[in-house]
Amino acid sequence: MKQFGLSMVFISILGLSTLSEVNADELYLKDGSRVKGSIAKWANGQVNLEETFAGSLSFDSAQVVGIGTSTNMIVALETGDEIVGQLQFSKDEGQRLISPTFGTVSIETARIRGIWPEGRTEPKVAETKEQMGEELEATEKKYKEQISSLKKEHGAVTKKLEAQIDQRAEPWSATAEFGLNGQTGNSQRLGFRGRGEVRRETDFDRLSVYMQGEFARQDGVRSENEIMGGSKLEVDVTDRWYALGKIDLEFDEFENLDLRTRINAGMGYFVIDKEKEHLKVFGSPGYQHESFMDGRTVDQAIMELGWDYLKQFTPWLLFTQNTTFVPSLSDVNDFRVVADTAGEIPITGDKRWKFKIGMQNEYDNQPAPGVEDTDTTYYANLTVSFQ
Repeated sequence: MKQFGLSMVFISILGLSTLSEVNADELYLKDGSRVKGSIAKWANGQVNLEETFAGSLSFDSAQVVGIGTSTNMIVALETGDEIVGQLQFSKDEGQRLISPTFGTVSIETARIRGIWPEGRTEPKVAETKEQMGEELEATEKKYKEQISSLKKEHGAVTKKLEAQIDQRAEPWSATAEFGLNGQTGNSQRLGFRGRGEVRRETDFDRLSVYMQGEFARQDGVRSENEIMGGSKLEVDVTDRWYALGKIDLEFDEFENLDLRTRINAGMGYFVIDKEKEHLKVFGSPGYQHESFMDGRTVDQAIMELGWDYLKQFTPWLLFTQNTTFVPSLSDVNDFRVVADTAGEIPITGDKRWKFKIGMQNEYDNQPAPGVEDTDTTYYANLTVSFQ
């Protein structure tokens, strides 16, 4: 019985081996060898064969001279044709394809582009779809990284544009400035300086209206009393050139000046026009009327020349300097120069409140009798902005 059982096992193994041989595909190689197994695919110049004991094997298709298959396969040729059939090879008859549609066809192994089991997708196409998916994923990742980088790099630009949009939506703004100074000891002095300004700025014009005053008492006696006000309009003509018109009014008790009126119109030019720095120069002929407390009046044609400079050195320091030279057109020796130099430092997080320290110089080449030609004022004020 034991001998009979062993015989049956041997016969079964032999039968399975024989059945495997019958159903196996075959590759005939240039070196004369023959490899049996199951053809998984022929694509991209490689033949993949599944062998029962050795597992997955790969061969260069250039080394294959013949193929035999046990079932119908899809055979793709270099011509672009795809034929379903069973491959057979012999040394005498060469490579043949037995097709249910075309019958027996002789083909050259070198002309085969690919082979895969019937009912499956062409391996090369499947690989291409997989590669495309990977490429699309890589491209999507790349663009996401670029978008993230752009958002990070241009965050400041976005904030600036938003601020500009807000500014254009609300073109009006205002500032108020005030300061006190005093002295005790040999003499008692208390002074006040104040200024208010309203501005309207759009993409092509700038309008400002201001008023300022300086008052002081020393040893109980008024020692300074000056009031100034005016308006200026600038309208852009080109990216650099602009037209301007302005009017200034001034009263100064201690210059015996009852009223000084200046009206000017002219042109200006932006020498520097950057985000954090600008320098503009201007020239405007005009008319000036002065009436003094002693009854004298002076009317003359004038020319106003000057510049305005601004630079944001750091987020916490703004420097400004403006100078105006006003000569009389009828007398070259009759002129006035007014210069104001200041620095502003924000003292709150929103930068609405600032500390301003500066110096103003006024020089009159032909002052009224008993009045000095130079008037210098040092100031340290608080300013607040309104939008």
